[in-house]
Amino acid sequence: MINNKALYDKIAKVNYIINNYDGSLPPFSFELRNSAEVIKANKQSGWSALGLAGIMLCQTFISVRFLRISGFVMAVMAAICAIISFVTASCLEKKVIAEVNGDSIIVNGRTYSYTEITEINRAALNNLKVMSGGRSIFGVNKSCDGCVDLIRWAKQHNIPINDTSDADAKTVEKKQTALVLFIVLICIAVATAMVLLKRM
Repeated sequence: MINNKALYDKIAKVNYIINNYDGSLPPFSFELRNSAEVIKANKQSGWSALGLAGIMLCQTFISVRFLRISGFVMAVMAAICAIISFVTASCLEKKVIAEVNGDSIIVNGRTYSYTEITEINRAALNNLKVMSGGRSIFGVNKSCDGCVDLIRWAKQHNIPINDTSDADAKTVEKKQTALVLFIVLICIAVATAMVLLKRM
């Protein structure tokens, strides 16, 4: 299972540094990368989907014709989901979101001086947007490796950070759980509505 606690702790630490900067400096150079926990979660999703595809494929050999066809289709869909999860994990693992080197930050091969970074804004789902001249140059999740150093770098250069969230790990966990439950309820409601419409 993914270590959600590690993710919540990382997010909470970023929230704390934003609101309680202790004056400590970031490394001279560092990278912003997707966290190992998120990459691991994608790989686990891939293995789970692959296992489901195998089970569905086995079921097709012992089922009646109609169930064989639907079982085969579901097995193919699960296999596609597994491939997507593995590819996503591989891309996340290789991707460098941004690289900080001294007073500059490098994004997609372009170098920005700290003077070009106007602010860092809060975005949805524990994300931050790094802004330059009124436009976002990149987004980063608070759970990403290097995010704490990014906040220290911004504080060092007096770059405004527009995020008032001071949520600790437990509060972050509660919010994430509530969001997941909300999405599940919406999915159940949509599925129920589709079944009812088919019967009409």
